[in-house]
Parts: sequence; C-alpha cells; structure tokens
Amino acid sequence: MLKKLKTIFSMPIVIVLLLFFAFVCAIATFIENDFGPQGAKSFIYGQTWFELLMLLLTVAVIVNIFVFKMYKKDKFFLFMIHISLVFIFIGSAMTRYMGYEANITIYEGRMENKMYSSDEYIKVYKDDELIYDKKVLMTKLSQDSFSYDTNIKDKNIEIKFNRFLDNAVETIVPSKNGKPIINLIVKGFNGSKSIDLSDKQTKSTKFLDFSLNSDKKTNKAYVDFETNENKIFYSSNLETTLFTKDFKSTKTIKANQKEQLHLDVIYKVGQTQFIINEASLKGKVKTVHGSKEIPKNKRLSAVVLDLLIDGKKQEVSLFGKAGFTGFKRSINIEGQKLTLQWGTKELQLPFSILLNDFRLHRYPGSNAPSAYESDIKIYDTKNKNTLEYTIYMNNTLDYNGYRLFQSSYTENEDGTILLVNKDPGKVPTYIGYFLLFTGLILSLFVKKGRLKKLSSKKYDVESIKKIYYAKKAVISFLIITFSMFFMQTNSFANPILEKNPEVLNINKAHASKFAQLLVQDYQGRIKPINSLAIEIINKTTRKSSVYGLDSNQFFLSMMLYPKIWQEVDFIKVKSDRLKNIVGVKKSAKTISFNDIYTKEGFYKLQGYLEIANKKKSSLRDEFDKDLIKVDERLNIAYTVFTGDFLRVFPKKGDKNNKWLNTNEAVNLLISKDFEKIKELMQEYYLKLDLATKNKLSWDKVDSSLQNIIDYQKENANKNVIPNDLKIKAELLFNQYNIFENLTPIYLLLGFFLLVLIFVNIFKSEVKLERSSKVVLSLLVIAFIFHTLAIGLRWYVAGHAPWSNGYESMIYISWAIVLAGIIFSKQSVLALSTTTILSGITLFVAHLSWMEPQITTLVPVLKSYWLTIHVSVITASYGFLGLSCLLGFLCLILFALANSKKEDDKFFNILVSIKESNRINEMSILIGLVLLVIGNFLGGIWANESWGRYWGWDPKETWTLVSIVIYAIIIHLKYIKDVLSDFVFAVLTTISYASIIMTYFGVNYYLSGKHSYAAGDPVPIPTFVPVTLVVIIILVLLAYRNRKII
Repeated sequence: MLKKLKTIFSMPIVIVLLLFFAFVCAIATFIENDFGPQGAKSFIYGQTWFELLMLLLTVAVIVNIFVFKMYKKDKFFLFMIHISLVFIFIGSAMTRYMGYEANITIYEGRMENKMYSSDEYIKVYKDDELIYDKKVLMTKLSQDSFSYDTNIKDKNIEIKFNRFLDNAVETIVPSKNGKPIINLIVKGFNGSKSIDLSDKQTKSTKFLDFSLNSDKKTNKAYVDFETNENKIFYSSNLETTLFTKDFKSTKTIKANQKEQLHLDVIYKVGQTQFIINEASLKGKVKTVHGSKEIPKNKRLSAVVLDLLIDGKKQEVSLFGKAGFTGFKRSINIEGQKLTLQWGTKELQLPFSILLNDFRLHRYPGSNAPSAYESDIKIYDTKNKNTLEYTIYMNNTLDYNGYRLFQSSYTENEDGTILLVNKDPGKVPTYIGYFLLFTGLILSLFVKKGRLKKLSSKKYDVESIKKIYYAKKAVISFLIITFSMFFMQTNSFANPILEKNPEVLNINKAHASKFAQLLVQDYQGRIKPINSLAIEIINKTTRKSSVYGLDSNQFFLSMMLYPKIWQEVDFIKVKSDRLKNIVGVKKSAKTISFNDIYTKEGFYKLQGYLEIANKKKSSLRDEFDKDLIKVDERLNIAYTVFTGDFLRVFPKKGDKNNKWLNTNEAVNLLISKDFEKIKELMQEYYLKLDLATKNKLSWDKVDSSLQNIIDYQKENANKNVIPNDLKIKAELLFNQYNIFENLTPIYLLLGFFLLVLIFVNIFKSEVKLERSSKVVLSLLVIAFIFHTLAIGLRWYVAGHAPWSNGYESMIYISWAIVLAGIIFSKQSVLALSTTTILSGITLFVAHLSWMEPQITTLVPVLKSYWLTIHVSVITASYGFLGLSCLLGFLCLILFALANSKKEDDKFFNILVSIKESNRINEMSILIGLVLLVIGNFLGGIWANESWGRYWGWDPKETWTLVSIVIYAIIIHLKYIKDVLSDFVFAVLTTISYASIIMTYFGVNYYLSGKHSYAAGDPVPIPTFVPVTLVVIIILVLLAYRNRKII
C-alpha cells in the first residue's frame, strides 16, 4: 500500500501539484482585483476542485512523512514542520464547514441578539414562516445552482435557479403575449419609490391610489390609466398639474378629464409628484443589466428564478448585494403568501447584548479615527449570567464559544457594529501553528539540520578539481555592470531675487528656532514645523535647498513674501509639452507659480488636467504624469502662500484638539482669542520683514517667535503635544537624514568589495582578508547608525516604523545588511552583495513615489502584532533578496568560466560558484523560515483582530505563493539529476519576482486590505523590463556552461 502511495505522491508529482496550486492562487488575486473577493471565492477559492487540491497536498504530506521516515528521532523537527500542516488543514476545514461569521449592529442604550450572516442565502417563506434556506455564492464568474419543490393549496410549486445579473435593473420590454403595463416613479418624504402597475391592477400609496384598466373604485384620491385604441390615457379625480423637467408649468388637467399619457413630464396631484418612467400596451417586466453610469455603491445584483406553479412558469427576480439582507418578493397563491428572498440570513445569539456606550476617538484636529470602543453588557438568561466588557480593535471578547470583535460603527456614530465568530477549528489550527513555528526554529539550530550542514561545509580548489574532472563542458562569458545616478542640488541666480535681496536674507539661526515651532498637519499629527518644511521643499522642488535657502528658511520666506515667490521659477517640471503649454523654454527645469495663469487669471492646465485625471494610471503618458505632479506642487505652494499650512494655534476647549491657522482663527475663535492671535502674527511678520531688510535685530524676531511658542504651551492640551525630548529627537532625525546618506555608503562599500572579489578570481595573489575586514568594520558602523535611525523614527512616530511603503523599505534594507553581517564569515561575496542590495533598496525608498513622512496609524494597526508580524515577514525579504543576488552573480560566474583553460582562475570561479550556492541555500532556509513564521503570525493577528486567520487577501495569498515557490526549490534536491548548481542559480534569481510581486505588485497593482493603489495600477517602471531582458540574456549565456560543475 505504501509503495503505491509512494508512487502516486512521489516528489515530482507533489512538485507539480504545488506549482499548480501556486499558479491558481496567483490567478485568483487578479480575479479579485477585477471582480472583488466574492468573485475570486466563487471562481477558485470556493470551488470543490480547489478544496480537493488542498486535500491531495495534505495527503501527500502524510505519505511523505512515512516515505522519508520523519518520525525518527533524528528528524523530529522535520516531523513537526510537516505534521503541523495536517493540523492546520484540519483546523481550516472545521472552520469552513462547522463555523460561521455574522454581524450585529447595536445602538447606544439598546439591547440586541439578532445578527446577520456573512454568507448569502436563498430563503423561501410560506406565510412568513421560513421553510427553506440554502447557502449560495453568486458572482458574475460563478453561481451556485439550486432547486426546491413544495406544495401550496394542492398546487405543485417548483423553484429553480435561472441566471445571475450583476448591476441589474428591471425594465419593461415589448412582448407578443404581453399585457398593458406602466412603471411609475413616485416621490415621497423618504425618497423615490418605483411602482409596476399591471393590467387590471390597483396599487396604493399614502395619498393616492394608482390603477390600470381597473373598475375598482375608491373614495380616496386616485389616478386611473386606461388603454384605448393603442393609446394610454390618464385621468384623476383631482386636478393635475404637469411640469417639464425644469419645473416650468406647462398645463393643467381638470379633475376627471382624460388626457393622453406623457412620458417626458412631471405629474403633480395634490402633494404627490410622480413621473411615468416606462409604459407599454403589450409588455412585460424583465430584469436586465443596468447602465455602467450607475454609481457602484448604488448598484444591485439580481438572482433570477424560474417559479413553476403547476407547470406554468414565470420569472421572479430577487435583488440584493453582498452584506445586504435583500428585498423580498411575495406571490399570492390561492390566498396564501409565498415569499422569496436572497441575502444574508438572520441568526440569533443565545444571549443578548446591551450597548452602554460607544466612543469614537479621532486624531487631534482630524477626522481620521484613532480608535473606537464599545462598552457592552451581556445578559445570558439561559445560564443566568451577566458580564460587562469593553470591546475595541485588537481587544476581543470570548463568551460561551462565541468571539466578539469590534468591526465598525454606524454612520451617525451612535451605534457599534460587532463581528460575531464561532470557530470550532481554532484549537487544531493553533496546535498546527505551534508545531510549525517550533519545528522551523529548531531546523535552524539542530546539528543534523540542513543549515548546520551547509555552514560547516566549505569548498576549496582541490575539492572543486575533483568535482570538475568528473564533469566537463564548454564556456562563454559576459560581464554585467551596474550603474546608478544620484540627484544633486545646486543654487543659481534669479533676476527677481536679485531685485529683492530681502527674500533670501532669512537668518539661519532664527530659521532653526522657527523649525522647533509645533504645527498640526492635516492628519492631526503635531510635529516640529521643520518636518513640514522638509516635506514641502521636497514635494515642490525635489531638492533639499533652493537658492541657498534650507527648508526652514524657504518655508519662512514663502510665507513672508508670497507675491515675490509667485514670480520665481522653483517648481520642478520635466515634460517638454507641458513647458510649451506654460510658455517657458524647453531648456527650463523649473517654472514659477504665475507661469501657469493667463493674463486673465485662467488656469492654463485645467483642461489638460481633467483629461489626465480621467485616465487610468496605467494609461497615463509622461505628459499626464508630470502634469499631475506639477499640479500637486502648485497646490502645495498656494497653501504655503496663503498660510493655511501654519496650523500653530490650539483651539481652546476643542474636544478634538484642533489647531488653527490665522485664516481659520478669524472665523472659528471668539474675538478675544482672535485679537491675540492676530496681534502675535502681525508682530512676528512685521519684525521678520524688518529683519530681512536689515532694519531690525534678529533677536527681536526671536522674541516674537517665543511669544507664539508661549501661546502654544499655554493653550494646547498637554496630553497631545510631544514632549521636549521627542521634539529634539525629530529635529535630530530630520537634520542628519541618515537613511538617504547611508545609500551611497552602502553602494560604494559593496561595489568596492565586489571589484576586489572579481580581481581575486582572476589574480589569486590579490588577497581579500584585510580589505574585507575593513569593509565589514565600516559596514557594522553604518549598520549601527541605520539601527539608531530606525529606533529614533520609532520613538518619534510612537509606533514601529514599518507601517507604510517607505518604512518597510528602510527596514528591509536593515535586514539585508544584517544578513550580510551574519554570513560575512562564511562568504565575502555574501557581504558584498548584501551591501549593494541594501544600498539599492534605500535608493528605491527615496524615489519620488515613496512618501517618507511620518504618518498616523489606522486603529487596526495599533497592536503589538504590527511589531512582530511585519518585522519578521519583511526581514525574510532581506535574506531572500541576498539569495537572488547571489544567484545572479553565480550566473555571471557561469558565463565567465572557460573550461578550455583549466588554470587557477578557472577553478577559482568554480569555487566561487559552489560557495555562492552554499550561502545561497543557507539564505533561502533562513528567509523561508522567517517568511512562513511571519505569514502565519499575520494569521494569528487577523484572527485576534477580526476572527479570521485567512481571508485570501492578495497580500497573504502572494506570500503563500512565495512560500510554495521557495519550498519547491529546497525540495527539488530530492528529485534525481534536477537541481544542478546552474538550475539552482537560475531558480533563486527568478523566484525573487514572487517577493517583488508580494511587496510592490500587491501594494500598487492589486486591490485588498494591504494595497495602496486600490487596484488602479501605476505604470510599470522601465527598469522592470530592462532587468528581465538582462536576466534572460545572462541565463542564455550561462546555459552553455551549465554542466561544468
């Protein structure tokens, strides 16, 4: 039996299954981007074949545990790793098939026990009694079919699924066997209501009855429609006024007077207004696809059913959307009501929840939520128990097998929305996580582990000669070089500034004192104005200084002399077409604020900007991109000119701790406070102006600035302003700009060592020991500064500095350097490549599309899990990045080797190849361990925050794809004659593409919880296809020498 299973689940077959699994998971992320999470679930994740695929992989794990005898003592850590996957699978299956999720909305002071499922159901009611429900998943890509039979009043009722329509509407269509039918839109106090009026039918509203060819009379005010000679006539027992759509009166219809029906007017009878939306003498109502112009948030989907009553078929459309209870459709059958509905299912908790209080906290002076929490009390009459508890993000309540999470809040902020989760699979899943983490960590340290074997195994020329003379091949060579370019800042003369020298005469010492003034940004963060000034000068000019002014001086000068600066060209521009529109020379690198306005004051870019903004990011050309950036720079400059950025005055008594600029103070503060602020600013601006013209000592200006600082200290809430140490720390962080300054240091050290390595390969008399020790010493010093800078940013921000793209890049760079230091004793090549890669990573972090400013956190990220999960998973990118670069350099060595000359140079290359691949595999093992642990720690965080380990979000899915890819690489050695040194180098080079997709691709090209671009892709950088072409050429050149070792 085991032999048969060994054949069925052999390593090659398992590898193919894993590749297929990774492929379909990757495809699903793109489906989710276009069709939403439900689309991906219905087409892939929720399909039976996908579940069977995971079951097959689990069985394969069990079989191979016995095949490779992992149950033996010396392989116990491998047993723990592989058996953990079985536990995780069992736990996930129990969660999927035995657990459920639901949402419960509770308003303050009210008690509730009704909740609504996250899944959707088809429900059938007989006289309001639920007689059938089935869980279904309906999307454009895939639908769950169903049917149901019942009997009502001796009539056979059959309900069948027909079709599903996304963005569905009902409309009247012509039909040969149709009857007269009219669709009315009646305007009421609670909005508009659509009424379908069929032949011989009467329908009532609050003030009017509407009928079509009906003899039924009423004492109520009514409107009657009557068909006659292929026409439809209108009459009412009240006078009717007709309006055109612009509400200009057109005519009056007297009471009981018949008038031919009009479709293009508004009817008003008494206080009721309505329009005839559609009308047909022979028609029927049909559900069709709605217009694409309908806003997405207002679109409804429809499940169309075939309802057969004694074999007579009619279509019934059930409207709804994800997370919505759905609209009911009722049919009268012999006096008994049959009701159909598609949507969430009402469930009941075995206890009730009272919401005592709901609190929403915002960041100071901002609408962005900082935290929200619910004070609840549980009333359990069955167990005669009560419990009071406060639920907030990352702080859940477990009660009687149910887990309650803070999910959201009501629109009016007077109620809470809790997620209720019942998960019987938690215990086996957590056992699996424990076994997995323990086994992976042990694998790095046990004596018989692969990592220990690799670390103790080194290659020399003699051992390589033995390997080589058993395998010979042919040779070719290629030298690949890297090039980088750095932006430089410079100063140059400007005629306008020469006429107004006071503009540049901003005392540096005073500007440094001004830099310490606190300001509140638009996110509500209170920080030194120096941080804001740096952001402004970087955004508008892409430089660190302008005309000899640093960021603080520049900010002050722009506020003091806005009219002069509006004529100065300092706003960066690149597009020649844009320069032509603005009216400057093609050689110009900057434009002035006034350049973009005509003499009549019109904005020259308006029309072009509207066109550019309507385009998808991926379809924008260089002109569009530069246009949008220039418009952003102009808006920033305008905000500085008007003083709107200078939010330095605390608003007294404000619950949200809002700070105001001078303009806001005029409208929002009482006269006494405004006069004080006005006096402070007038005095400061006046003295600042005189000092720049050398008519007043800068000490006097310092004194006025101190008055503003004193006002802040006197009126600001002491709980929201940073302490003096934190302010000094942020100023220090801004001053030294450590991360950007480390970029050239890492690159120079790395390339210097790499050149020496290649020299050593060709000239073995050149020794590396002394040079490598010097480089390592300098790298350690740089690493210490890198670490201190991360710690400093952590202290200033108040949270772990890996909450956005920029922060994670500087942390990945740190992890790469750490990897290099760890492997420095094993390989000088590893030290060189990690140093280069770290420098490149920092360089990318400081490109224009990365945002380096410190930001506030959304509530869900305020957790210790942010520190643990993100730090571990992003550290893995550093080790896997080292693997990629080692693989790339290994391919270069394959291309350079020449077996026709079996000299020392040739064997030095072979030694370098074997050593590179040895360190490469060690790096993969460490990186994979960190990647797996980091990913599943994220699953624990997700479960603790909102009750779900795994939601198939694109980020976590692509991390899983990366795990599978690297797991395949380390398992290929179990397939005979597959994993050669050449194949290993190729695979480790190209596999890093999955990590790049996980980090950049998901963040900027796909939609999901971890995405920054919400699925609207930014253009692919030009270096991506260039890199791809270089790798392909290198692989082709190295291919001829694939068998030399």
